[in-house]
Amino acid sequence: MRIIEDIVSYGHGSLDPSYIVIHETANPGATARNHRDYWSRDDTYAVHYVGDWTGDIYHCVPDDCLCWQVGNGNSYVVGIELCHATNQADFNAVW
Repeated sequence: MRIIEDIVSYGHGSLDPSYIVIHETANPGATARNHRDYWSRDDTYAVHYVGDWTGDIYHCVPDDCLCWQVGNGNSYVVGIELCHATNQADFNAVW
């Protein structure tokens, strides 16, 4: 596992998080780098971290910046997105 510091957004305000939320991206086959690249062009829904089956985790938004990712919980959480795998081996590697 490798965390790559690659800030693409400073979110939508300040954040003092209390929780971590984990989601799946729902974009089958798209890697963490694919998501990072997309968010660098449109940061509306960029999240703090995104990781995939290669072991790469991109830190895209500072932990003290608000992201829009969980509705009413946004002002309480640091978000981690796990990339949507297309086979069992990649799914196992992500989780």
